Amino acid sequence: MRAEEAYLVTREALKETLDYMSRYSLYAFEEEIKQGFITIQGGHRIGIAGKTITDGHGIRSMKFISFYQCTPVPSGEGLCGGSAAVSV
Repeated sequence: MRAEEAYLVTREALKETLDYMSRYSLYAFEEEIKQGFITIQGGHRIGIAGKTITDGHGIRSMKFISFYQCTPVPSGEGLCGGSAAVSV
């Protein structure tokens, strides 16, 4: 794909996507987010990355989430139909 054909994802679109994946409750997924993923319906994991906030005992939370990747499902169908990466 050429750069001029790429879809530019806005911060708002990424936030809405994360809200949707977490059923509008990112707080409920706090422990999973600390581990770098969210599990969605069907047991599929979506990996996320961002700036981690740590204390003396490990990761406390994550903010500035700027990337996620959908885990491919065996049939090649589903949320992403494969893998996708997004950065804003």
